[in-house]
Amino acid sequence: MKKIQYLLASICAAFALQANAAEPSTALKAELKAVFQANQSAGEAYDLKKFTETTTNQLTIVDEFPPFSWSGKGAAARYLKDMQAVVTKNKITNFKSEIKDATDVGLDQNVAYAVYPVSYTFKKGEMKEYEGEGFQTVIFKKSKDNKWLIENTTWGITSYKQK
Repeated sequence: MKKIQYLLASICAAFALQANAAEPSTALKAELKAVFQANQSAGEAYDLKKFTETTTNQLTIVDEFPPFSWSGKGAAARYLKDMQAVVTKNKITNFKSEIKDATDVGLDQNVAYAVYPVSYTFKKGEMKEYEGEGFQTVIFKKSKDNKWLIENTTWGITSYKQK
């Protein structure tokens, strides 16, 4: 009986938390997407200055290549260095991504959560072309100067194949 009571209390608490979260406006959704797009463009260009302009100092990134997680001070630089090494090693060129509108956005005071569907294509080596899709989950934090910055991002692939 206690287990059922705990379960019901947990469900009620989850609904209460969700009810207290503010509903994000269309303007906020567009603002968050713009920050995420700027971050991704800077990453694809290996532009550390522009990349870090979109992130907090306590950034955490989870991605599909070793070491799979970068966190804390200097995470952005370590991530871009490791990503560039993977791209060079695998002879990846012509990388293009398309970030779609978020499928889910949540807001709680100075923290926002968004899940973006992302599709991408690239060439590996001389002839092989690949395409894939996935989701990027992003947690944004509002800075002291009222800008949204990325604090946490996690990438998950849903499909990947040779064209």
